[in-house]
Amino acid sequence: MEQTITTYTPPPRSFALMRVLTSRWAQIAMAILIIAILSMLLTPADPMSMLLMMFPLLFLYELGLKLCEWLPNPSPFDDDAETA
Repeated sequence: MEQTITTYTPPPRSFALMRVLTSRWAQIAMAILIIAILSMLLTPADPMSMLLMMFPLLFLYELGLKLCEWLPNPSPFDDDAETA
C-alpha cells in the first residue's frame, strides 16, 4: 500500500494575502466607496442629503484610524516577564 503525501495549501483568508488593497490609499478609496454606497442607500434620492451623511461618516472613519495610531492597544504578550 503506497501512501502519497500531499501538501495542504489553505485558501487565502484576507485581501492582504491575495495582494488586493495592500496600499493605504487603496484601502481609503475602498472605504470612501463603501461609505458613499451606504449613504446612497440610507438617504432619500437627494444628492445633498447623501453628501450630508457621507461627510460625517468619512470624518468618523478617519478619526477612528487616527485614534488607532495615537492610542495603540498594548499587546498582552509583550513584557510578560516584567509583570509576573
